Amino acid sequence: MGPNLSDIGDRRTAERLQRSIVAPDEEVLPENRFVSVALKDGTTVRGRLLNHDALSVQLIDAKEQLRSFQTSAMSGYTILVKGLMPSFAEKLSVPQVADVVAYLLSLKGTDQ
Repeated sequence: MGPNLSDIGDRRTAERLQRSIVAPDEEVLPENRFVSVALKDGTTVRGRLLNHDALSVQLIDAKEQLRSFQTSAMSGYTILVKGLMPSFAEKLSVPQVADVVAYLLSLKGTDQ
């Protein structure tokens, strides 16, 4: 359910990648925001937010299915301001974070 990282080395600097690993909630891009939709039948659906307006909410769920909900079927929805990625600040050593950053920097897009 996360973003495509196949070309992250072209899109981010080493410093931004390092901050994303140790403090992921500092920068959550709009295209990576999640939403929790509460339906009137009592169920809750979470997924990556695609769009929302006065009439509906569209998201991609955990099974990568496009889901659309009319506001008339919802009891409410919440756009999550924090990402779903946990912080690794206390779980990885400085050299381990550096290794992950080096790997991510190696991921470059390919021209085809």
